[in-house]
Amino acid sequence: MSKSESILSGIRVLDFGRYVAGPYCATLLGYLGAEVIRIEKPDGGEDRYIAPITSHGEGGVFLQTACNKKSLTLDFGKPESRDIVRRLVQTADVVVVNLPPAARESLGLDYASVSAINPRVILASQTTFGEHGPYASRGGFDGVGQAMSGAMFITGTPGARPRSPNDPGAGFSQRHAPPPTNNHREIDRG
Repeated sequence: MSKSESILSGIRVLDFGRYVAGPYCATLLGYLGAEVIRIEKPDGGEDRYIAPITSHGEGGVFLQTACNKKSLTLDFGKPESRDIVRRLVQTADVVVVNLPPAARESLGLDYASVSAINPRVILASQTTFGEHGPYASRGGFDGVGQAMSGAMFITGTPGARPRSPNDPGAGFSQRHAPPPTNNHREIDRG
């Protein structure tokens, strides 16, 4: 099947994800035919240089989750960068972000902000501790959330060390929401 015949052909995804879960979700959407644009800070995202394996210092996880994407660097401290984000959101079908709610809001990547720019946009967001509750403002990684929730305790073989599906599992799960949501949006539009 050619890219033009793919299920998400013609869909534009903005990837503001970091580390594994968000970027992996966007990578999977790209494999389904979406045009994916990774947006990171000028010196590279936080996840770019973890466990370097290239002569330029890029890490293996970054190389796995940055494939099949276009790339754009922006300095979010500059007003013109915020304007570029607004213009990109106007053209986007999906925005992927995995930041705590307050961080998303400060960057204008919360649902209220992106839907005010583009009412048809699908925000695929995830956090370690959810949108509400005592830990909602905390950042964190999948393993921390799994340990605190008890998910590790019930995963694996009884009597053995707990096992964790880790961030790829979260990204894989997050990837499932945009395609049917987009289909519903198209059907609802008539």
